[in-house]
Amino acid sequence: MLKRALAVLPTASGRKRPRTFPSVYACDPFVQFIWPQAEPTEGVRAALDRLAARVTRLGHSSSLVRLAWIHTHRAPTWIPDDGGRHVLRWISRGRQLSELEAAYEVHRVHRGMSDYVLPFAPERYRRIDDPAIEPLALQSNVFGTDWVVFELVGQLRLPIVRAVDVATALRGAALAHGGSAPPEILSGHGPGRTPSQHPHVAYVALPFVGFPHADGSILAAAAILPKGLAGQERRAVLGALGRIRMLRVPSGIEFTVRRVAEPGPHLRTLDPLLWCAEGIVWGTVTPILLDRYPRNLRSRSAEVARRAEMEAERAIVRACKRIGLPQPRAVSLAAPCFRGSDAAELFRRRDRWGLPPRVRVHALIDFGRPVRGPVLLGAGRYVGLGLCRALAEERRW
Repeated sequence: MLKRALAVLPTASGRKRPRTFPSVYACDPFVQFIWPQAEPTEGVRAALDRLAARVTRLGHSSSLVRLAWIHTHRAPTWIPDDGGRHVLRWISRGRQLSELEAAYEVHRVHRGMSDYVLPFAPERYRRIDDPAIEPLALQSNVFGTDWVVFELVGQLRLPIVRAVDVATALRGAALAHGGSAPPEILSGHGPGRTPSQHPHVAYVALPFVGFPHADGSILAAAAILPKGLAGQERRAVLGALGRIRMLRVPSGIEFTVRRVAEPGPHLRTLDPLLWCAEGIVWGTVTPILLDRYPRNLRSRSAEVARRAEMEAERAIVRACKRIGLPQPRAVSLAAPCFRGSDAAELFRRRDRWGLPPRVRVHALIDFGRPVRGPVLLGAGRYVGLGLCRALAEERRW
């Protein structure tokens, strides 16, 4: 028995070259998760005890734990609070037992060869001794914090200007696995291929921008589930996304993809928490596709150019209100807002023949108060354009 126990330790793995495992530890070795209102029956308690006895690790296989359910608890040190400034990963709201069973069945059938990744939701917490504060932002943004992220595997990297191609490739893969008649929540098309009038899944490319050595290369793609998605629709979406193994980008390029469960600190671009942060001033990572033509932004006439700029800014204000964000305090057209991004006119567009090309612009948006992400704006918000990120410091006009 002792020999079997020692065999699971990294130092006894039999490798010729010892592996290192960076780790941290808590000052207090006892950690409690508390559900103060829960009153399980005796049968449920017995089932929980059996489950706890089978848990040997949390996260990485080297994080050995012993889990037990107890009926009394110490005073909590962290509590959920919509106004809290600390964000932790937690289970997604609305998740049903049947969804967990379905995910387990897929993993079992593939004998561990498939990625076993469950979406999570960021949850705000505060320390019990911190003063309660009002929520920092509106909760009505139609885009949720429930993301499914796919890392692009391999050495080939596409530039940020191909963001729409990568996002469209992810959408195509999701539809291919969505059955003979993909649901509206996946396709964004209603009856007769008319545009959906309801929030649906958005597909975005995640480029490496905003860091000291950022080069704008696309590292991953993500499917963003609309807020409040649950039940049969949620199961259909996760089922289709769970079968994606490859993306086919126009020009004959193919990427093997890997589901991302826990992005490392060196890959913050793949972390939804980066894009779902809060901020007062937001900048575009990919340009906003305006829903109306704002005349000539490059007119030689200063008056005409200024009127066109004002019209474009009003279009961005409407785009914010359309997804449930508050009206911005100020909007300004800008050069690329983040290191690694590129000029708006270089991004590929997919305009229909016979229609005037839509205008694409970078912008800074000051909401005047903290707003939570994700922020996706404009006519291309469901296919990778109009992706914004909070700025670390407020910029002045």
